[in-house]
Amino acid sequence: GAARVAGYDAAGNQVYAALFDRIPDTVAGPLAADGAGGVYLAGSFASSTTLEDELYLARFDSAGALSWVRTLSFAIHDRPAALVLDATGPAVLEAYPASGGVGDERYALLRFDAAGSLLWARTYPGSAGGQVVAVPGGLAVSGTWFYACGYEIAYAGAPVSARGTLFKVAAADGAPAWSRASGGAPDAAFAGVTVDSGGRAWIAGATGSVAADAWNLLVAAYEPGGGFREAVALDAGSPDELGRGIAVGSVYLAGAPGPSGRLARSAAAPAAAAARAASP
Repeated sequence: GAARVAGYDAAGNQVYAALFDRIPDTVAGPLAADGAGGVYLAGSFASSTTLEDELYLARFDSAGALSWVRTLSFAIHDRPAALVLDATGPAVLEAYPASGGVGDERYALLRFDAAGSLLWARTYPGSAGGQVVAVPGGLAVSGTWFYACGYEIAYAGAPVSARGTLFKVAAADGAPAWSRASGGAPDAAFAGVTVDSGGRAWIAGATGSVAADAWNLLVAAYEPGGGFREAVALDAGSPDELGRGIAVGSVYLAGAPGPSGRLARSAAAPAAAAARAASP
C-alpha cells in the first residue's frame, strides 16, 4: 500500500492530494502542520531487509510536493503513535517499541530538527496509548502503564490494573524532568493531552476497571511543574467511555470551564454530551 496526504483550505475545499509512494508498503500515521503551509507525516513501512516495521518521517510543502523523507530503524517495530512540532522541529512518539517481554514495554521519543536529522532518541517506561505535546521548556507525554503481579505488562489473560502516567522531558536532550502517575483504585488510563496558555497540562482518558472493562470519561489537569490540579469523572451512560483527545479554549472536551478556569462540575448536560461524543 501507499500513504496519501491531502490538503484543504479554511473553507474545507481540497487544495491538493498527494500519493506518497517513495517507499513501498507504507502505513500513514500522525501528521502535523508546520505553520508555513507544509505538513510533516510520520508512519511505518515493512522493511524487506529486517522484516520489521521501520519508521519514516516525511515533509510535504504547501502544494503537496514531497520535500524530503527520512527512514530510521530504532526498535523492533517502529510504529509512531503521535507527532508534535515546536520551534526545534518534529518529535515522534512510539508505543510498544521494545521486545515485548514482561516489564519490557517502553515508549520511544525521537527528536528531529526541521530538516529531519535525528537529534536524540530516548526510551521511557510505558505500555499503551500515548500522546505528546509541546510545553514550555520541553515535551509532555501521556499514556498508561498496565501492571500484573507487580510487573508492567501489556497482555490480556492475567489480572491487570492500569495507571495513567504523565511525564515531562527536557527539549534539549529528552532527560526526564518530572513524572506523575495516578495511584490506587479505580484504574485510570491517560490518552489525549494538551496544554493551555498557562502551561498547565490537561489529560483526557478514562477511569474504571480493567478487569470489568467498564470505564467513565476522565479529565485531569496538572500544573506546569507537575503538581496535581484537579480531576473529574463523567458517566455518559455507556459502559466503555474513553477520552482520546482534548482541546482547551472556551469549551473543554468534558465540559465548560468555571470562573476559576477549572472544570464546571455543574455543567451536567454539556459534559454528558461531550462524553458521549468521545465514546467509541
